[in-house]
Amino acid sequence: MTDQIIRDCPRCGGTMILDATHGVYTCEGCAHRLYETLEEAQERLRKKRETTELNPLVPDIARAHLTTYSNDVSQRARSIYDSAVEAVRQGRAADAIAGFHKALELEHDYIDAHLWIARLSDDPKVKRNHISEVIAYDPGNLDAMRLLMVLDGKLTQEQADRIARGEQPEIHAADGAVRVQAQKLKCPACGGALTTDETGARVFCAFCGHSEPLEQGSATDGDSLFSMAMLQRKSQPVQWIIGERMLHCEDCGADRTLTAGMINSLSSVCPFCGSKHVVQQDALSSIDTPDGLIPFSVSADDAKQAVRDSLKGVGERIISLFDDNRIASATLDGCFLPYWIFDAQLEVSRTESDEKMDRSVRQITRDYQPYRNTRMRDALYDLHVPAFKNQRELARKIDDFDFAAAIPFEQGLIARYPAALYEIDFEQASFDAREQASRVMRRRYGTPSSSEHTVVSVSTLVLQMSFRLLLLPFWIATLIERDGDLRTAMINGQTGKTALGKSR
Repeated sequence: MTDQIIRDCPRCGGTMILDATHGVYTCEGCAHRLYETLEEAQERLRKKRETTELNPLVPDIARAHLTTYSNDVSQRARSIYDSAVEAVRQGRAADAIAGFHKALELEHDYIDAHLWIARLSDDPKVKRNHISEVIAYDPGNLDAMRLLMVLDGKLTQEQADRIARGEQPEIHAADGAVRVQAQKLKCPACGGALTTDETGARVFCAFCGHSEPLEQGSATDGDSLFSMAMLQRKSQPVQWIIGERMLHCEDCGADRTLTAGMINSLSSVCPFCGSKHVVQQDALSSIDTPDGLIPFSVSADDAKQAVRDSLKGVGERIISLFDDNRIASATLDGCFLPYWIFDAQLEVSRTESDEKMDRSVRQITRDYQPYRNTRMRDALYDLHVPAFKNQRELARKIDDFDFAAAIPFEQGLIARYPAALYEIDFEQASFDAREQASRVMRRRYGTPSSSEHTVVSVSTLVLQMSFRLLLLPFWIATLIERDGDLRTAMINGQTGKTALGKSR
């Protein structure tokens, strides 16, 4: 699998083969050697450059030397791999595939060879098998994800090539209000308004009693891989910044502009005719639909009692010594707030120092290694990040939900209680989730393996991450104190746990 540039041997008439690395022809028959002339070398490099420029795999060839194989690779396997890459450069796909297979016989987890076979093969089954091998060894490999998305029709080849070239979407601000597609919440039997029971888990018509059957399935069915979602985002030529959305009412025909806080609402009521609508998508496809929802388990009466109990706490009694925090009036509203939920596969690296030898012994023992590094695989589930900005920190105090109770999202489920549209997207939220994972791993692996060791550092690498968007139930109370101050109280709609905000 060498560079097959040949010439006749002037000594025996046999075949001389060029070693392109050293610029030397060697005869296969008599071992006679001739050095390549400067003119020959320049012509060879010119042809090689032209061949590369015409090759559709140029972005991949350019990165071929930056292999992602993390284990030690034998010199023979690497030599065969390099020769196969050279065959790709010359357009000899069959020879290249054979070479990559030969490299895999020596190093079965040589993921770069798997990637090349997936790129070159015309057989979808072969492509998928080798992509699967890469993902099994390296779950977060972006090249494998990109190839898989093309194979599954989630990316076009043009979009994949744009990603491979490192092109980023251009950021543009939308000119004017962007039209929104919304679904009216009306009964299919009589056309009346749909609502839900107090828990928000059953949809029915308030006029004729028609009940909507809920979709069967799990709220995790719509989980998206973070790496694939990022590739999908980068494949778009333009990323839009939206300031206003335009909602058209199907009942009365009124158009209204959603601005400020209204733009962050997933459900709304027409101020002209009173019909309820749920936003599905806008004209620029910038909205992610929720994957699931956790119904209310705590009633309004229970939520009110939870607030009363919290106001009787020791901390509140102490505050009342200085301020009149007795409640003059209050309002209570139920709503669904958006959260990004992440599951992560992790690799944890722990470095420990050996304390059993004193410094004098360490200095005279040349082969002594004072540090030991251990790598472990772990996973975390249900890392949750609020996707809204207002009262975010207050909500975090009580957002210990049982996410197994989530049901698939349907528009009718938010007919009774309004739902907020996310303000923080999955990419921004992922940084928070990664920090959560790092904190948990530092606690979990921060204990030394023995009394003779001290943990120096614990670092966490996210191998793969999946995410989903859930709507979670909250009761929000606005408390007006006798001294005129306002306070916000939030109640977890599943557990009843309560958090009181500061007076303002």
